[in-house]
Amino acid sequence: MTRTGVSACLRLTHEAVPPEELARLLEDRAGVLGRAGLHCAPGAHEAMGTASTGGACRLSVGPMTTHDDVRAACACLEAIALNCGASGRRAGRQDERGSSIQPASV
Repeated sequence: MTRTGVSACLRLTHEAVPPEELARLLEDRAGVLGRAGLHCAPGAHEAMGTASTGGACRLSVGPMTTHDDVRAACACLEAIALNCGASGRRAGRQDERGSSIQPASV
């Protein structure tokens, strides 16, 4: 598999989890680094309807990204989706930071 020239940028939002928390959960739980906010593009976020909620969490996939990296991100995002509802309340136990997001085995 050739990885030359491969890159992508994903914009993630969740109705109950602010972008900063989403990025923190991905890093804390799965070791996945993301960036949260308006990404120097407030006009784009205004057009997408995410400016009023603090923007989005951005993940970039590039030549050094492994299948395991993608699996870890997906498992963590699945756990967030399963454990966070529209009310913003978390299910289950909370850790020292007040988070109860438990990703699938990563």
